[in-house]
Amino acid sequence: MEISYLIAKIIGPIYLITGLSMLINPNMYKNFLEKFMRDNGLLFISGFLSLLIGLLILTFHNIWVYSWQIIITIFGVIAIVKGSLILILPSYLIKITSLIHKNSVIIACASLAAICVGGLFTYYGYYS
Repeated sequence: MEISYLIAKIIGPIYLITGLSMLINPNMYKNFLEKFMRDNGLLFISGFLSLLIGLLILTFHNIWVYSWQIIITIFGVIAIVKGSLILILPSYLIKITSLIHKNSVIIACASLAAICVGGLFTYYGYYS
């Protein structure tokens, strides 16, 4: 189970800082999403990296127990699905992203969710 703590130490601060950045600089993320939808190369790299990270998480952390550690495994599954959708159905992802881009409430909710998840992982990774 040491791998759980290692992964939490890595992705906890990433989610925490990204969530805070999204909350503090929402216009920057709106601009990023706008450019993201128009750049096929960025879409491909994003899909590839998401798929790679998801497969790495599931390969080294396929833990299905009733504890906080299952969240890491679920994140791995979500990353695989996300990466696959980006690579196989990029037009579908662009439609979803354009809906998110137009709605500031979704960006605010996503930033708060990232802060909560990042805080949870940071706590378990460093303090438990």
